[in-house]
Amino acid sequence: MAKQYRKPTNEVTVIYGGRSPAGRDTLNPKDVLPNGMTAKQHCEKLIAERGGKGRFIEKNSELEDVCMLHSCSYFGGCYEAAEYSYHYALCTEIEFTATLNSKATTAKELAALQGGERVIITANQDVTWSANDNKKLEKVSINSTTYSFTMPKAGSFTLKATGKCDPKASKSVTVAVKTTTKPTKPTNTFNGFGTEMDKYIHEAATKFNMDEKVLRGFIKMEDGWTGKISPTGATGPGQFTEKTWNHVATDKQFNGSTIGMMPVTAQNRNTPNDPRRNLRINTLATALYAQYHAKILKNKGLEVSGVNLYLMHNVGQSVTDVLQGKTASPALIKAMQQNNMKANETPAQFVKRQGDIYMRHYREANDPKFFK
Repeated sequence: MAKQYRKPTNEVTVIYGGRSPAGRDTLNPKDVLPNGMTAKQHCEKLIAERGGKGRFIEKNSELEDVCMLHSCSYFGGCYEAAEYSYHYALCTEIEFTATLNSKATTAKELAALQGGERVIITANQDVTWSANDNKKLEKVSINSTTYSFTMPKAGSFTLKATGKCDPKASKSVTVAVKTTTKPTKPTNTFNGFGTEMDKYIHEAATKFNMDEKVLRGFIKMEDGWTGKISPTGATGPGQFTEKTWNHVATDKQFNGSTIGMMPVTAQNRNTPNDPRRNLRINTLATALYAQYHAKILKNKGLEVSGVNLYLMHNVGQSVTDVLQGKTASPALIKAMQQNNMKANETPAQFVKRQGDIYMRHYREANDPKFFK
C-alpha cells in the first residue's frame, strides 16, 4: 500500500476541539487560525492562557497535531487532555501498475519489449505525465491517471509522472525494445598480459581496494598496455586522454602525484617521455579513478559493478543519468559517439552494448589460463 505523508503546504483541513455537551466541536481552520497562525502558535496561546500548563505534540501522526491542555473537573481533580486536534491534508506516494497487451506486467518486462505491444501505465492518483522523445510512440492516449501507447519497433523511452498533490514528487518508468547483441570475435588472440602487467594490476587493485578481476577487464577492454593510441589521443593501460590524466594528476581530491603521476605537457605529449606511457603508474591511476567512481555510484544508489565502473571510465560520470533512466545530456551523447556509438542507437542501447562487450573482455582477461 502506498505510503501517505503530510502535504508540503502544511494545509490544515479541519480542527476538532473545544467542549460541548456532545463532545468536541468540528471547527473551521479559518476561524481558529487567523492571519496565517500555525497550529503550534494556536496551542502555545492556549497554554499561556492556562497558566503555562500543556504541550503541543507535532505529528502525533502524519494526519494530525495535538494540543494537550491542563484542565480541572467540577468534581475535583486535574488532568492533561487532548483538547484540540489539527488535521492536515495528506498526499500519497506515486505508484504505478502496468499492462502489456491487457495483461499485468513488470518494470523488467517493460524494459525488454519486442515492439508493437500495447502498453498502459496507470498511476494511483492524478498526475502530470511527460515522456522523452514521445513523438516516436504510437497511438498515444493520456489522461490524469493513465498513459497508454503502442510501442514502436525500436527505441527506449522514459515516462515520468509528477504529482498534483505534491508537485515535487515524481516517479519514472523506462520502456524499451530489447536489443540483441551478436558476440564479436576479437581481432587478435589474447595470450595474457604478461608477468609485468599482471604484477602492476595486482598492485593497483590491492592499493585502491578494487576487485582485481574487474581491473583486468578494464585493461583488456581498453587494449592500451600494448602501446595503442585511440583516435581521441588516449593512451596507456587505462587509455587516459590528456585532459583526464592531468585532472587526476593535479586535482587535490585525487592526489595523483602520490602515485607518481606527472602532467602531460606540450613537450612530452605522445613522446617516449609521455607520463601516460608508464605502465605501472597508468595502471595505478586507472584503479584510483575507479575508486572515485565507486563513491559516486554508491552516493547515487547504483550498483558498484564492473560494468558500471567501466562505463563511467569510458564515457564519464554523467552516464549515471542513463543508468537511472534519465535523459542523456548532449555532452554525454557526444562522448558515446566518440566511443563508437552506432547510428540510431539510443543511450540505453549503447550502455547495454558496451556493458556486454566489457563482460566479454572481463571473461577473457580472467580465463584460468591467465589468472588464478
